[in-house]
Amino acid sequence: NRANSQSLKDDNSLQTILTAVHTKRVVSIDYRSSYGDETLARAIEPVGVYLENGNWYLIAYCRLREDYRNFRIDRIARIELYDEIFVDEHLELEEYLYELPQTTALERVRLTVDRSLAKFLVTEKYYHGFVSETEHGDQIEMTFMSASLDGFARWFMMFGLGANSILEPAELQVRVRTLAKEILEKE
Repeated sequence: NRANSQSLKDDNSLQTILTAVHTKRVVSIDYRSSYGDETLARAIEPVGVYLENGNWYLIAYCRLREDYRNFRIDRIARIELYDEIFVDEHLELEEYLYELPQTTALERVRLTVDRSLAKFLVTEKYYHGFVSETEHGDQIEMTFMSASLDGFARWFMMFGLGANSILEPAELQVRVRTLAKEILEKE
């Protein structure tokens, strides 16, 4: 059964994809290739979305290719959310991103923030490679796959006192300390 057809011209296209990820529903897309004007119809099982170099990507299991594929969201000409729920278990987004080729050079970042701060990061976190979060009392542990530890360190410093600790990588801790020292030395 097909339902809820939405075009990417709608403002809710990303929301449609996120709904499909959350509810494990099959999606049909018409996808424009990067090398030509050809548009290919694909039935996919969405795994998750991530932002890299200013572009949103959808990771999904492609039924046509019988393998995982990245789809740049701005190249999706049409999207249709099916009622069909897929039953296959797929890689978690974090696992998939971690296994990307080394040319992508993503680094795993884990940190904790106050629950009161997390509500302000709802949209912003996706621009920094957000993958998942886990609640631990009044703390939220967040996991990211970041393409730039320097950029991430600067963003982390904006959290102020709501930022609790960087769990990994140690290199990010060093970069944050270095930035803080540079700021203090300017006065």
